[in-house]
Amino acid sequence: MAPSTGQVTSAPGTTAATTATVPSGPVTTSSQAGLPFTATLVVPGRIGKVNVSWPYVLHVTDTAGKPIKARITAQIVDPLQQPHPVEYDGTTKNIIAWPIKGEFKDDIVWPPDARGFTLTFRIIVNAKGGTATLAVPVTVQ
Repeated sequence: MAPSTGQVTSAPGTTAATTATVPSGPVTTSSQAGLPFTATLVVPGRIGKVNVSWPYVLHVTDTAGKPIKARITAQIVDPLQQPHPVEYDGTTKNIIAWPIKGEFKDDIVWPPDARGFTLTFRIIVNAKGGTATLAVPVTVQ
């Protein structure tokens, strides 16, 4: 399955919040202008398999394409729209206001009780005074 990619692009010197939903397939989605950075999320698709690693990579750059410092929060949003924190690399540490510089890689292992549900994998990126939210609907099989 080809990766899905979501991208939030922005203009320098402004503060804004924006949300992009990543479509299926290897498509790049751009949000409205207004952020002083670009955030790109790469996932293996919109299907997650129970007990199988589902890797993702996040890139955060300035408008010139150089890696920048950011703080990220990763969440799984259930069908009732309740957010749940994502644990880092199988540890008990939640990815909340997690500091990064340019790139972050991790994976999710979907639990058996998620089978049959469509959940939303969401990353909130704070950098340079702006906030971007990238969201990917994932159906767990």
